[in-house]
Amino acid sequence: MARWAVPLTATSIAFGLVLAAPASAATIYGIILEGGRPAGNAPVTLSCSGAQTRANTDDRGTYRLTLARSGRCSLSVRGVSAPVILYEDPTRYDFEIGGAAGQQRLLRR
Repeated sequence: MARWAVPLTATSIAFGLVLAAPASAATIYGIILEGGRPAGNAPVTLSCSGAQTRANTDDRGTYRLTLARSGRCSLSVRGVSAPVILYEDPTRYDFEIGGAAGQQRLLRR
């Protein structure tokens, strides 16, 4: 093998590993309450600069959503929404759906 082939091969492998590294993802999780009780099986949507992901809460009102980007986003559940900020580290956001009928809001707890 030629002398230049070993450094070239090592550089190629390192470059390939960098490109193959997973993109950073941002995760939020928490509990959603409605009327003081868990909002079970509620559809939850996380929207961030055109990207979107969806999930349903479980019976205890807990949710977990991940997007491949961080920054200012919006979390929506049952027709109401609230701003959230996605960071590289998982972040907890607990909410309660509150307010009078027709004027409900998603309130951070």
